[in-house]
Amino acid sequence: GSIGWAIWRPATKAVAPVAPQGALLQKQAESMVAKPAIPRLEAEALAAMVDRAGSSPAPAWDALLAEWKLPASTIAVDPASAACTATVADVHCVQGRAQLDTLQALDRPLLLRLHGQSGDAWTLLLGLDARDARIMLSGKTFDIDRLALQSAWLGGYAGLWRGPEPVLPADIAAFQNARGLNADGVAGPETLMALAGDAPGPHLLRVLE
Repeated sequence: GSIGWAIWRPATKAVAPVAPQGALLQKQAESMVAKPAIPRLEAEALAAMVDRAGSSPAPAWDALLAEWKLPASTIAVDPASAACTATVADVHCVQGRAQLDTLQALDRPLLLRLHGQSGDAWTLLLGLDARDARIMLSGKTFDIDRLALQSAWLGGYAGLWRGPEPVLPADIAAFQNARGLNADGVAGPETLMALAGDAPGPHLLRVLE
């Protein structure tokens, strides 16, 4: 950019411009505005929302693709099982059954299949801390007690990750143990996803406020 030179003149005195009082007050007020609080969802309300959401995995997959900033054409989804097939070379689909601790170790947003009072629905897991989980269901974001989510979750999950095929470590079991995965020594989908954990892309929120 250009460099401004200040020239001293005996007859004049430079005065810094003063912002109008109203503008200063408005700026202070804007900086003090708190972010909208994420509403909490109790177990009974979650069950009712799951029943209303329906069993189609499409809305949850759309939300997950948005987190990755990927177009819908990146994958093809089986409407019955929610399994995806990637149509892009560096996108990899993953599906299985696990505990929340395992998904927290994978550290990526994933789809969870929840059970309500009369039906099932897929939700997007956005964050986990020691007490709560953050989910998106029917386009709305909620915080819920981690144990309540665990009770409603059927254990099934689906998702994706991006990146080239990772290089396998010499001791796969040691890597799995260090990452909080099942240390069976087999480089399955979860292990490959964990190996790509440093690749660009969204991560789970670890502190929910």
